[in-house]
Amino acid sequence: MYTPSCHALLSRIPPSLFGLSAPDLSALDEYRKVMPRTDKPGTDSSDTDSSDTDSSDTDSSDVDLPDADSDLLVKERTHLEPPALYKVILLNDDYTPMEFVVGILEALFSRSHQEAIQIMFHVHNKGVGVCGLYPHEVAETKAAQVMSLARRNEHPLQCVIEKEED
Repeated sequence: MYTPSCHALLSRIPPSLFGLSAPDLSALDEYRKVMPRTDKPGTDSSDTDSSDTDSSDTDSSDVDLPDADSDLLVKERTHLEPPALYKVILLNDDYTPMEFVVGILEALFSRSHQEAIQIMFHVHNKGVGVCGLYPHEVAETKAAQVMSLARRNEHPLQCVIEKEED
């Protein structure tokens, strides 16, 4: 099915419908002369200027091709390194309830209940526990959220970030 181009449709609409004045009409005529017509293939477009040329009419001698001796510019692909990861670490204290730590791990770090309990016991027994590995900005945000929730609930829970060794 043929769909006429925008140019073909606009050329059929009287300019007075657009509220164009006489100076605007001359600008529209200039636009029509400059813009190539894209009517239905095989139809006669009598409005087309004879100075319009197809890209198939260009002479191949006009195209500059690189010589075998010339240097070619080659676009190098840049390899992006993945961002450095940081560990979000909870520090043990004797006052923060275990249930609160489990709740933090489930809510802020999307840990299952079993994973949260394992991490909480690791923090309790070893003194520290890794909650997750994140890019720097995310790790900072998670640590700040933990500290904020702990302060609001009057718990001395501490959370730090540390760069992951490769």
